[in-house]
Amino acid sequence: LDLVNLLAKLKIQVGDSDGAVLLAKSVLRKDERNIGAIMNMGAVFYRQGKTELAIFAFQNADTIDRENEKKFAAGYRRNAAIHQAPALAYLKVENKDAAIAAFREAILLRQDFPEVLNNLAVLLTEKKDFKGAALLLGKALVFRPGYVRAVVNLGNAHRGLEELDRALELFEQARKMKPGLAEATFNIG
Repeated sequence: LDLVNLLAKLKIQVGDSDGAVLLAKSVLRKDERNIGAIMNMGAVFYRQGKTELAIFAFQNADTIDRENEKKFAAGYRRNAAIHQAPALAYLKVENKDAAIAAFREAILLRQDFPEVLNNLAVLLTEKKDFKGAALLLGKALVFRPGYVRAVVNLGNAHRGLEELDRALELFEQARKMKPGLAEATFNIG
């Protein structure tokens, strides 16, 4: 079933939603609680603009993941990616509080997830929690030092903290990492 889920995921990436759905449904006929197949269905719904259906699928996968954790106890490791997907869907429907909660849950499960750390930090910056954002972005850069987007966002957090010299250093660093980066150039002035 894992190979079928992987093939479905590949079909999603190349835009073959119909093929992905057929594969996911074939897995779900054999195992209706298969998290990978449910996540693939959610990903297809998300790409099709059926955000509410995608959120429902992701929530279903999360419920099963939580039940598996209780059932298998110490031998089971929950999947942080289950929380990243709905967070992005929540952002699409502008439910930022739910997105923040989902990103935080993902970080609790896996702290070495730089994309999630970055995405949560952006939301915290929007809520004016610049210190919290800076801490998360610092962690993201520990796990992925060349992550230009996190460097720019860290610059934005430091600007929010009114640490303008540090912000400028970070924007310059981002521009050196990726010459011509519009956001870094814009922030430098």
